[in-house]
Amino acid sequence: MSPRSGVVPLEERVNLLFATIIDNNGGEVSTLTVAQALSKSMGHQVTEEDIEALRRPGAQRPGESLLRALAGYFDMPESFLSDEPEQYYSTFLQLNLLIIQRDKGIPFIALRPSSDHLGDNALHDLTQYLESLGEQASTPAPFGFQARQGEDDVTDSHSGTVPVPGGSLYYEVRGTGWNVLLIQGGIGDANATEQLVEQLVGDGARVITYDRRGLGRSTVDDTATTTIGLHAADAAALLTAVAGEPAVVMGASIGAVIALQLAVDHPELVSTLIAHEPPLADVLREPDRERELDHVAELARTDVRAAIRHMVGLAGAQPELEPGAAPTRPRGDINATLTRFFAHDFPAVRTSGVDADRLRPVIAQVPITLTGGTGGSERWEYRCARTLAGDLGVEFVGIDGGHEAPATHPRSTAAAISNLAGVRR
Repeated sequence: MSPRSGVVPLEERVNLLFATIIDNNGGEVSTLTVAQALSKSMGHQVTEEDIEALRRPGAQRPGESLLRALAGYFDMPESFLSDEPEQYYSTFLQLNLLIIQRDKGIPFIALRPSSDHLGDNALHDLTQYLESLGEQASTPAPFGFQARQGEDDVTDSHSGTVPVPGGSLYYEVRGTGWNVLLIQGGIGDANATEQLVEQLVGDGARVITYDRRGLGRSTVDDTATTTIGLHAADAAALLTAVAGEPAVVMGASIGAVIALQLAVDHPELVSTLIAHEPPLADVLREPDRERELDHVAELARTDVRAAIRHMVGLAGAQPELEPGAAPTRPRGDINATLTRFFAHDFPAVRTSGVDADRLRPVIAQVPITLTGGTGGSERWEYRCARTLAGDLGVEFVGIDGGHEAPATHPRSTAAAISNLAGVRR
């Protein structure tokens, strides 16, 4: 239980960081893994004992460079490991709350807009409430936040796995009504766009999300080559298993590329396709962009964090979040996830071969709409979407936000999906 005020020992904060990353079996990331990662990022050896020493009671404060690197590994601000309580205490309470939320089986807490910034006392009280619950949260949540409903609730929420070649896909289904399959971008898992899911469920949708092969809770043979066609086959297997009828399919970034290939390979499974900013070099190939992506691939061979930073930087400044939006942070071992992404998904997108010629034969069977975030029309991915729409002679729709609009602008994205699917809001 978190203290009511003030000072939190360094070792308690370090151990809390380790509790934020768990593998598929519920185990923490190992101190050896962290030591190896810090050795690479700092350019000199950090031993497992160096890290273990920070986790023991009465841990002595090491050099600031080690603490900065440790905080960075866990994607936390440097101030979290400072020796000034006013710099870390609120973050400590928030992190403690999120971990207890996860461990009590409450995958999502939605704070009312007026409660986005809770005071320390409120955070402490909310944490105490969650700690008072049993192993699995079944008590009604207090006013001001809500737990995601379980399998027996009227929203028909459930999760499961579907077998695919070389492994299995983890999926989640929320709500009842018209089927929507969301195919996430980047390293997003089934829970990457929770607020978008909530909005769509409110519009009467039955929303299907999943962890792509090799990410999160989906298992797969890492030695096999991943292609966009294989990802599309995975999505088809999922829809066949859980949808029961054709679905509205919305994909963003790599998810949009997969969605487009899904329409080509399995048009019978797709009622409407919405592709948000698919990165398609075969539609809009630019030498400068290709050189930058080559550089990203080179960086990823030795430092996946540097690679993702450079890749994100290519998209330019992102628009401000939609009021009340709170994008979900990636879960699990981010380094392992990024390593998988750059080894498999990144090259798969660059060699997808998806273009207008491939899509043109299915237009008569599957309504296709390309979308782009209005927060940056100069962005390459935006221009890919607009160019492909022009090549195909289909609609291009601007929606609020940028490349990551499904996470950063969930209300606007949900409105676009519902409108394009012909659903009255």
